[in-house]
This record gives sequence, structure tokens and C-alpha cells, in this order.
Amino acid sequence: MADTPVIVQPGGLLSAASTVAGHLERSAAPPPAAAVRITAPGSPVDAATGSVAAGMQTKMTALSGQLAGKGPELQATTTAGATALQAQDAQNAAAIGALRAADIGGNLKGLGGGASVQSAGFGIGGKPPLDPPKLPKFPLDLSAIQRLAPGAPGPYGYMELVPGSGVWVPDPSVNALHPGSVGPTAQGPLDLGSIVRLAPGALGPTGYMELVPHSGVWVADPTSPGFMPAPPKFPLDLGSIVRLAPSALGPPGYMELVPHSGVWVPDPGAPH
Repeated sequence: MADTPVIVQPGGLLSAASTVAGHLERSAAPPPAAAVRITAPGSPVDAATGSVAAGMQTKMTALSGQLAGKGPELQATTTAGATALQAQDAQNAAAIGALRAADIGGNLKGLGGGASVQSAGFGIGGKPPLDPPKLPKFPLDLSAIQRLAPGAPGPYGYMELVPGSGVWVPDPSVNALHPGSVGPTAQGPLDLGSIVRLAPGALGPTGYMELVPHSGVWVADPTSPGFMPAPPKFPLDLGSIVRLAPSALGPPGYMELVPHSGVWVPDPGAPH
């Protein structure tokens, strides 16, 4: 977004100051002389009323004296302040223009092959923009999952995600014989942070599929019409899966992918 200097509008400041100054001048005007009240001789009520009226008249006269001259003083101060702000605006605009010209000139020199120092394109808050998340070495591609009958042998180059589940995923160890068979490309990489866990047998959310039948673990379905592939924030690396006995405790910072399966994966909620 282009730099837009903030321009002070002195007209609004001066108009407001003039209005306030007018109110001050009217308040500073001496109060009108109090009307002479004819009191009844010996009346305590008339005597008290007259004393209060005289006191109020004295205080109004003193207040008017304090406000006298404040209106012109306020206008003069506001005018001086507006003038100073306008001058500062002009300096700021000149500085921004010089920086922009230097930046553009440096980029043009860089395009021409000459040595130049280019400004850093910092993002919001003056911080460098974050790089998009990178896929791990062996991401679990949801579109590459093969589902077979439990107990059936899986396809070559695959491993069963959970023993006896019939859910097969690419095996990164096959790269030892066939380099590049399992790589960092994935059409629908699993995001561990998007997993939805429900009670086994419950219906999953729209656009999701159950990772392992009757597990209650639901992941995005790449065959769903509304599926939108996006870089995952917490992608699963197939090489990071830890397999233990179903009753064993997993390593710190890991979570069991499917309850009581012994298959442990990095926990996106753990401190990193």
C-alpha cells in the first residue's frame, strides 16, 4: 500500500477555536447590575435574599474578570499550533518522497544489473513477511490413501497406517530402492491441526472422511466437491510416525493418531 501523508486541516482547528473563543468572550462580559430590591424594614427573609444576591453578583464579577482576555489568547495559541503542524507536514511529506524515490531508484538499478541496496519489503507491524509453510520431506497425501479389506496385502510401496485397518499410505522407506517414489509433493496433505475427533460411530462434518473406519478420527476428504487444497499449518511427515504397543505411552510432544492403535504422530498442540 502506498504511503499517504496525513495533512493537517487548519480551517477546522481555527473554526473550532473561534467558536470557543466567542463563548469565552461572552462569558467574560461583566454581569448586568442587579435590580434594586425594595426590602421591607425588619423583614429577615428580604434581608437574607438581598445578602445572597449581593454575593452572587460579586462572584460573577470576579469570574468575568478571570475569563477576560482568554478568547484572543486561545485563538493565538491555536493559530500558532496549526502553523507549526503544517510546517511539520511539509517536512514529513518531503522525507517520505525522498525515501520512495531512493527505493524506486535502487530497484531500477537492480533490474539493470548494477549493484544497489534495495529496501526490505516489510509487512504489517514492520516485521518481515512470514514464508508460507513448507511441506515436510514425506507428507501424508490424503489423496494417495488406499483402502482395502482388513488383512488384505497392500500395494507395493505402501505401509498400513494402523495395523489391521486396511488403510494404506505411501511408505517412505521405499525410496531406498526407488529414490523419489515418495517425495514432498502432495495434492491433499494432511494437516494435523484440522483433525476432528468424535465418538466412534458418530457422523463426521461435511467434507470430511473417517481416516480409519470406526475410529472417530475425521480428516478432510480430497474427493469432496468443496475441498480446497491449501498449505497445511501442521503437516504430517510419514517419516515421523512412531509405532508402539497399543498400551504403551507415546513420546513427549506426540499424540496417538487413532485411539489404542499404538500409532503416534507429532501433537500440534504441544510446545514447539
